[in-house]
Amino acid sequence: MFKENIQIKYKVKVIDQDIRAKNIKSHIQKWKNSEHRHESEFQVKRKFIKCPIVRIPIDLPIYHLNNGRTQSMQSEWIFNNQKSETFFSNNLENVKQQNIQHTLLVNQAMGYGGHKQNIFDELKRRAEFREDQPILIDIKGMVLNGNRRLSSVRELYESDKKKFQKFAHIPAAIIQEHLTALDIEEIESYYQIKKELKQDYDWISLIKKIQRQKDVLKQDFKWISVTMDRPIDWVESSYKLIEEIDKCLDEDYGKPRHYNLVMNQQQIWDETRKKAYKTKDALERELIFKIARMVSVNSRDLGKRAYEFCIDFQNKKNLKDVYDYLQGRFKLKSNKDKKIVSDNPEDIVAGKIPSQYELGVIQKIPTKKIKPEIIIELREELSFKKEDAAALKASEDILNKLTKLESSTLPPSDRSTILSNLKKVAKKSERIINKLDR
Repeated sequence: MFKENIQIKYKVKVIDQDIRAKNIKSHIQKWKNSEHRHESEFQVKRKFIKCPIVRIPIDLPIYHLNNGRTQSMQSEWIFNNQKSETFFSNNLENVKQQNIQHTLLVNQAMGYGGHKQNIFDELKRRAEFREDQPILIDIKGMVLNGNRRLSSVRELYESDKKKFQKFAHIPAAIIQEHLTALDIEEIESYYQIKKELKQDYDWISLIKKIQRQKDVLKQDFKWISVTMDRPIDWVESSYKLIEEIDKCLDEDYGKPRHYNLVMNQQQIWDETRKKAYKTKDALERELIFKIARMVSVNSRDLGKRAYEFCIDFQNKKNLKDVYDYLQGRFKLKSNKDKKIVSDNPEDIVAGKIPSQYELGVIQKIPTKKIKPEIIIELREELSFKKEDAAALKASEDILNKLTKLESSTLPPSDRSTILSNLKKVAKKSERIINKLDR
């Protein structure tokens, strides 16, 4: 997901929190005494307040380590380096964590890790920081918006202090009010997701942000929905989706938290989310997720067809055929005593209302063992079934039309043509009958 071999020149120097706060207050006092002071409005605690804009040294601020944008990259780093889940979140002021975050942010600024926009090159070309786009910091110097831009100017200034001398100090808007963890989440959601609708906020980090707000900050889906300005059903379904993606990476790929493996599969997983939450059958939902996993793990070999396979298999008309094929192909036996409980009260809970699927069979579908050739074979099987269904329908349509023709008035002027057509129909029917007899 990120390039560890990027040559990082800048070393973060974490200035003591009290010294940072004192320095920032000093800048605010100078701002108050200035005849040419500037301020700008920012949304804080769901209201707009005016924040002073001052120029601060680039060494002064610290990065926001709970930045939602870096959640997926942090997760991969934690797993690769065998650190605890709280490695970043419990060490916000530590030099080591701040320097790792700097590397991750530079990666993102350069366009790696699912981010298309290259902020680094833009700042490198411009060689100055726009005064009308200040970074946003709290009274203690933590960056709430503008982490990637700060990492870029730090790296560029360190590479050539003469060429990039204008980056020695950059504009910063300062929120002077006390902020809780939830206040910070709301600010980030507003400026990075809701207000600007930034497309470079990778989709994995976006749904991991939901996971963090739900599991760590203990917020309900309604609160998350409001802060992200997204429908509540999207929030709920995305929360379930990241759990399924984590299962897929762990059990199918054998590489937990390596989100880069599925980063380019957004279409597959987003369509899976939609289809899974259209059904009220909890077992059908599990089957839809299982199909996504078996296609995901084979997506590299399937190429552009992966999305088409997934959509075809998850089609409600094909689900039972897919289920029957996989059950027969791998000789899967059910455990009828197993039940599944839906996390949605409105859903049909398996066992109370009969389902055509069995949980034991779905759980045993060996996604890791399913290879591209099996997926292609399954697609062909579905095609044959469609052809059979089409043939049956055609024969029924022919019979219905002949029945109508039999009771119709046959105009004398058309009888010879009708007779000729019926003789041809008889010959073709005879050939089909002989084919069926064989």
